Amino acid sequence: MTAIRTPASSSTSFAAGHGISLKGLNDALVTVFDTMLDWQDRARQRNRLGEMDDHLLRDIGLSRADLEHEAAKPFWRA
Repeated sequence: MTAIRTPASSSTSFAAGHGISLKGLNDALVTVFDTMLDWQDRARQRNRLGEMDDHLLRDIGLSRADLEHEAAKPFWRA
C-alpha cells in the first residue's frame, strides 16, 4: 500500500529531512518580515522628513543639512 502525502506531511518531512526545524524556519521568517517592515517604516519617515519646510525642521531640532544627510542614507541603514 502506498502512503498519500499531504502538503502538511510533505513539508514536515522536507524540513526534517534537511535538518530544519519548523520553529527555526518560523523564527527566521518572522525576523525577515520584521526587518522588511522596519525598512519600509524608515523609508516612509525619511520621505516625510523631506516634505517638511525649514520652520517645521527647526521645531524638531533639525536643519536642512541634517535632513539631507538622513535622506541620503539607504533604507536599510539606521
